[in-house]
Amino acid sequence: MKRLEICIPFFGTPFPQTLRALEGSVPLLREAGWDANAQIEVNNPYISCARSMMLRKALNRQPEVIVFIDHDVSWDARDLLTLIETPGDVVAGTYRFKKDEIEYMGMTMPDLDGQQQVRHRGVCQDPYDPEFQCALLGHSAPAGFLKITVDAVDRFMRAYPELVYGPPHAPSVDLFYQGVKDGIWW
Repeated sequence: MKRLEICIPFFGTPFPQTLRALEGSVPLLREAGWDANAQIEVNNPYISCARSMMLRKALNRQPEVIVFIDHDVSWDARDLLTLIETPGDVVAGTYRFKKDEIEYMGMTMPDLDGQQQVRHRGVCQDPYDPEFQCALLGHSAPAGFLKITVDAVDRFMRAYPELVYGPPHAPSVDLFYQGVKDGIWW
């Protein structure tokens, strides 16, 4: 089985929609050969710190893939499997800002002509909307429905040693760049 760590920071009571979505995804993950485990951080007001702490715990379990999910998002059951099985070391499912205007988080990386660059076709399983059956190349993405491989974490730690902190036998990394200076989380 492939190992998956799901990291969810909770603030207060978990949103029922998030729990229902996760519950719906688990059988599909198991069927696809994924052994999923959850890392939870409760009531930590510093989201990047919470994510860093969960990442350290997740890395201890030696997964292939780590997913960060915000406590207030929901998805269709198959979407989590689609996220983790989409090729690439960093893959994000985007979602709307919580406001009346329709605007999505994240930024795509257009080509020289200003067109969106398709990174991978055939990702989504929505037969009713072929327009969205692709992954777009991006330069920034929300972390609320985010897949990252352990290989990507390793490369990040080597590329940005100034963001690595903690004991040498079990280093942590400020993957979301908020609080490390001189090898210490401030």
